[in-house]
Amino acid sequence: LKTGAVYRTITSLLVAVFLISVISSAVLAAEKNDGLASYAAYKEQYANQAYPQTRIQVSAEENTGITGAVLVKAEYEGENVPAVSFRNSGDSVDFPVTVNEAGLYHLELLYQPIAGEKKLIQSEFSISVDGKTPYEEGKNLLLEQPWANVGKEQDYTVMPEQSPLQEWTRMSLQDPEGHSTQALYIYLEKGAHTITLTQQKGAWLLREIVIYN
Repeated sequence: LKTGAVYRTITSLLVAVFLISVISSAVLAAEKNDGLASYAAYKEQYANQAYPQTRIQVSAEENTGITGAVLVKAEYEGENVPAVSFRNSGDSVDFPVTVNEAGLYHLELLYQPIAGEKKLIQSEFSISVDGKTPYEEGKNLLLEQPWANVGKEQDYTVMPEQSPLQEWTRMSLQDPEGHSTQALYIYLEKGAHTITLTQQKGAWLLREIVIYN
């Protein structure tokens, strides 16, 4: 073979190897994501949808189904109120939500972490709307764990001892990777829906969910 022909042959082989690598990576990524779009792609898909101004509260006792989790009484603002207790992976609860207008909505949780040993405790959960996870980030969402200083601060270079707090906290869905500080949206068609929260790890109480804008 002439030098030019050899060069073209090698180039063709390298291009073929590169294409195979790209295709394989795409296939693996699709398998990893279970075919789910990223939140950025999801948001782009519904970019022209409305942001209906509403606030819909659904309390723990209004749930339409609990699996593994338990409905308990918890103190909130001086009263004993129903709350869903998540303790084990796979615990889940269904909430009925009806919206009068199709659009993108925020979802807020009123929850209380259940503190354990003095170590980082951050509960994880997933969300589904009518049985489907809306986007990849919805498979592993995080709940903030509040902490308090319990030791004296020696100087600015040493952090004081900290202890996890058991206090009620409101938090909207957040990007678990921290790529954005803005609350995540979910798209809902006009009508009735079922929103399911499923425990991944940690332990926490859930008093209510709120759909709002």
